[in-house]
Amino acid sequence: MFSVLKYFIVHPLGRKNLFFSLYKFFFFQIYFRLMKGEYLYTWIDGCKFLVSPGETGLTGNLYLGLDEFEDMGFLLHYLNDQDFFIDIGSNVGSYTLLSGVVKKCTVVSFEPIPSTFDKLKNNVLINKETTDITVLNSGIGKEKGELFFTNNMLSTINQVSLTKSEDCLLVNVNTLDSYGFTPTVIKIDVEGYEKFVIEGGENTLKNESLKVLIVEINNHGNGFGVKVSETYDLICSYGFISYEYNPFKKSFTKTDCVSKKGNNTLFLRGDLIDFVNRVNKSKEYKVNGVKI
Repeated sequence: MFSVLKYFIVHPLGRKNLFFSLYKFFFFQIYFRLMKGEYLYTWIDGCKFLVSPGETGLTGNLYLGLDEFEDMGFLLHYLNDQDFFIDIGSNVGSYTLLSGVVKKCTVVSFEPIPSTFDKLKNNVLINKETTDITVLNSGIGKEKGELFFTNNMLSTINQVSLTKSEDCLLVNVNTLDSYGFTPTVIKIDVEGYEKFVIEGGENTLKNESLKVLIVEINNHGNGFGVKVSETYDLICSYGFISYEYNPFKKSFTKTDCVSKKGNNTLFLRGDLIDFVNRVNKSKEYKVNGVKI
């Protein structure tokens, strides 16, 4: 319980509305124990998702409004219905739903694990009247082929495995470039395999239509022999610059390293004033009882 309280206090939306967040936490802990099933939650602007215990991103949205506050807050302010968003490693759909349902973008989402993909697909289907979302049950990597993925049935967080074991699953993998997409925004969260995804998307990243990357860069890459600096420098070589975003102030701070606030780093390419103008035109949202 202490760790939960600490996390809620540290989280910007939890800190601003702590009692409400704790109320939801206790309510849903009781609900999940009694009902032993999914809960259909209405999130932002009528967007809905089905959530179960252990689905980290969705439970974070349930208790706190935006689990990954800075990155999701940026997308909430920046995206519009003309954008094309690609979600690589979409899990059960937090970013897919935010971009495709709340912000009405065209979205393509990749999720390689069949059980997690089924949950992602269900979350899209319950919002199907308001979406232009395509979900693909495939991995993304440096080259086309097959890779072993962990397949922990008690968690939706799995990753590429360099060795075969009893709980591994063989998954089809394609390169990002093989699809020929011209997105404006890409989110990549593949538990340490990000560098290889980027290496298989050279043409996509070179295309000037791509303005934003949100990439998980942390020590998970060590398991694949990849240093944090390698992934960071590779992205910067395409002309991207890393920033931190403050959703309360709608302000950007340039950095020269991966984010110290969380696992994701925000990269922008282009004139910063264009991004400032876009977020300042965003409507106000009420999330977890807090206006941003």
